[in-house]
Amino acid sequence: MAAFNEISPNTLMRLIGTPACPVLIDVCMDSDFHDDPYLIPTAFRHPFSDLDGLAVRVQGQDVVVICQQGKSCRMACARDCGRVA
Repeated sequence: MAAFNEISPNTLMRLIGTPACPVLIDVCMDSDFHDDPYLIPTAFRHPFSDLDGLAVRVQGQDVVVICQQGKSCRMACARDCGRVA
């Protein structure tokens, strides 16, 4: 079961392409993206080094932060951007 600030992959898959879909943000490192250059449909990339800019860009929206390598980037985004999960 997902925590209150997480969404399961199955739930997210059902939301993609609908008006209820949160904004999907990929913050993986450039080297990781170079090795596997694919995004979840509707996602956009944003540099992890610019969390302040990301917070402004998604202010007031529900978002899902995606990081190919794990939790460290996502957790930092959640801490710095507020509603990011």
